[in-house]
Amino acid sequence: MNSEYSSRISHILNLSREEARRFRNSRISARHLLLGLLRDGDNPATRALRAAGVSLEQVRMEAEQACSEQATSEQLPEGGAALTADATRILRASFLEARLARTSEADAQHLLLALLRDKDNDGHRLLRQQGVDYDKLSSRLYRGRAVTNAYGSYSDTEEPEDFPKGDSAKKTQQRQDDGADSDTPIIDQYGTDLTRAAADGKLDPVVGREKEMMRIAQILSRRKKNYQNAGCQVD
Repeated sequence: MNSEYSSRISHILNLSREEARRFRNSRISARHLLLGLLRDGDNPATRALRAAGVSLEQVRMEAEQACSEQATSEQLPEGGAALTADATRILRASFLEARLARTSEADAQHLLLALLRDKDNDGHRLLRQQGVDYDKLSSRLYRGRAVTNAYGSYSDTEEPEDFPKGDSAKKTQQRQDDGADSDTPIIDQYGTDLTRAAADGKLDPVVGREKEMMRIAQILSRRKKNYQNAGCQVD
């Protein structure tokens, strides 16, 4: 396991491998990752599931039942079971979830979100039967104070240092604190509104590009054909 993943992820993967061997499954699939995550015990992912009203014991029993149905009588690999395509895909996606949360390492909560985002796996289906989906858990993890603080991010009353801090940004943060709905909550919280930043005077000036900036302004001012592709010349 490389440095993109936390020691907890390595531990969960080892537990998943043990689960696969326990049920005589030849490969580690998403359901084994889910079992490993549950067996890890108290972590941000299991806390979020409990807060969402999920019965962890029920999920564990159903995952174990699915694993027992896939038992093989063949000799298991000496070096341990290999990952299935869906498990490999989920592990890779967990790092992308960590990047979304602006953390350098993937942890248990990122693995859970990756499992929920990827809909073509047994672990996802088991959790969906409990009424859990990606949007519900990501909202709880990214915007909930207790869970967010648990993995070292900032609380929903704080702003990252590189976010614009003008009046408009404060009003947006206030709407989030008041629980106002948004069509793009993740973008609102983790993206940067460059238009707002420019209006608040938070962007550095462009030096030595007056001609290009004027040309772009002319193009954007047109009523028709007012698009400008990034990377294209403006002449």
